[in-house]
Amino acid sequence: MLTSNWLICGLICFIPLIALYVVLLLVVKDFNWWKGLLCVLIGFIALVPIVFFQKLFLEQNLIAAKTTGAVLLSALLLNGLIEEVIKTILLFAAPVPVKSPFGAFVRGLLSGMALGCIEVFVYLATGSETQLLRLASIWGIHVSCSILCSYFVYGICNKKIYFLSIFFAILFHGVYSYFAGYYTFMKYFCAAVIAISALECRVRYTKMLQTKDEVLDDLNKAEESIRSKN
Repeated sequence: MLTSNWLICGLICFIPLIALYVVLLLVVKDFNWWKGLLCVLIGFIALVPIVFFQKLFLEQNLIAAKTTGAVLLSALLLNGLIEEVIKTILLFAAPVPVKSPFGAFVRGLLSGMALGCIEVFVYLATGSETQLLRLASIWGIHVSCSILCSYFVYGICNKKIYFLSIFFAILFHGVYSYFAGYYTFMKYFCAAVIAISALECRVRYTKMLQTKDEVLDDLNKAEESIRSKN
């Protein structure tokens, strides 16, 4: 019976990830299946260092106050800074499944969904007293923030610094965790944070494409200049 419950729990938790992967295989023409699996693996692996450093942070008891400002600061450091920095570092090892800036989006999408799924599974498997709203929304915040982190990594790999991408990832995740920790109507604001973070993914992606177009224009002009001189 126990084994059966674990299998059912695992199946439910990972349905979104499996569905997403199948959709990408069917819809995205140039999707590289094994690079996609590596992105998923990176998402799973990320949970280990995240839990380790969060536990280390809590043991230090650096923020003992329970004021609103202290709780918000703790959420920004514990959930925002620690989680997003670790995800960003690991994303450098994750390949881009598609040969275009869209690949950065797909990389963040897969790794974020994988992390969200494994986190929900751990919560359910360990019997953690986590609110239903938080369990249902973990996927959303992990996906949107991982996409933003992936944009930052894409920029670094292409000699560009998309600082706002990682800044907003840290900010949104911290604010989300702050609101998700409430047991009053305040907890519903976490849905608004996810919506805003998803919108920011779109904004950052558009700006990333504009930057790439500018670089291509400069290269084309340089080639034309060289040709004209010859």
